[in-house]
Amino acid sequence: QAGRELERGLAEGVAAYEAGRERLTPFATGGTQAFNALLAATGVLGPEAQRGFVENFQFSPNVDLLQQGVARAMAARGLTDSGAARLAAGRVLLEDYNNQLNRLLNIGQMGQQAATTQGGFDAGIGDMRFGAGQLRANQAIDRGSAIAQTRNIGLNNLLNIAGTVARFVRPSTFLFG
Repeated sequence: QAGRELERGLAEGVAAYEAGRERLTPFATGGTQAFNALLAATGVLGPEAQRGFVENFQFSPNVDLLQQGVARAMAARGLTDSGAARLAAGRVLLEDYNNQLNRLLNIGQMGQQAATTQGGFDAGIGDMRFGAGQLRANQAIDRGSAIAQTRNIGLNNLLNIAGTVARFVRPSTFLFG
């Protein structure tokens, strides 16, 4: 009975940890992707990866909207295609680029936290399985001790009977008649 309850409790505990781990998988995966994009953006993965990141950034819908907004604002001031318009567009794009890097950093940190929590879940599963193994070993040792103790009780009873008989029967009479 106790063995079945131990196995049931272990299975339920492992299932709960695994469910929690699974719920964090999208965050860990997204964090890994954001971290890889950040590595590309900063040039850690090489110039080709960095160039690819910058091109993706330049041709994103967000950049188009920003450029259109700056162009409209400059046109309203009569500064279309001026140095001031180009400088304003460059500043807006640089600010958005830095914001993009910060977003990637935040998503990467969120993914790292999720992965760390998943590692904690894995450690928890390991601890539960280790504890269950210790409990099974202790139960086996207790059973073995109980069996040995029972055998010793029987042997002690025989020795006590022999001792009692020896008190009443003289060994020399018994052996030599």
